[in-house]
Amino acid sequence: MIDILNIRHVSSYVWRTAMLFYPHREHQEGLARDRLLRILQGNVCGVIAGLRQMATERAEGKAPGGDCHGVRLLREARQAVRYDEYLAAG
Repeated sequence: MIDILNIRHVSSYVWRTAMLFYPHREHQEGLARDRLLRILQGNVCGVIAGLRQMATERAEGKAPGGDCHGVRLLREARQAVRYDEYLAAG
């Protein structure tokens, strides 16, 4: 049995994170579109690393950490979002 996380859930994680990073809708859409495409192409670990880095950079001088809820959920679900493999397998 293979656990596959619904892309709609992943999309909501990415959108929540984009809304934390950017106040303007066009920037949110750009980030979400790019990251979702990269996830579909099999680069979920790269997306997680990049979003964590963005969170850390934006949190400098405010709070320690650099992780946010959407990134944490993606990291925990990364084994269930191997969409490139699932799509290739039909």
